[in-house]
Amino acid sequence: MIDRLKGLLNLDKSEIMCVGDGANDVSMFRKCDLKIAFCAKEILKKEATHCVDVKDLREILNFIR
Repeated sequence: MIDRLKGLLNLDKSEIMCVGDGANDVSMFRKCDLKIAFCAKEILKKEATHCVDVKDLREILNFIR
């Protein structure tokens, strides 16, 4: 889905933010530069550029440029 939207919207990897919480999100994280692990498993935290460990999605706003 990310690849399709990248093509349709002519976006670069640097313009995409991914948010995930588990190992199933690792492949998605590899398609974007801004990777936020949200209340995530350790395996995903290792792949993330930022981690949010509180259950409040508003915390993600701190990372949007």
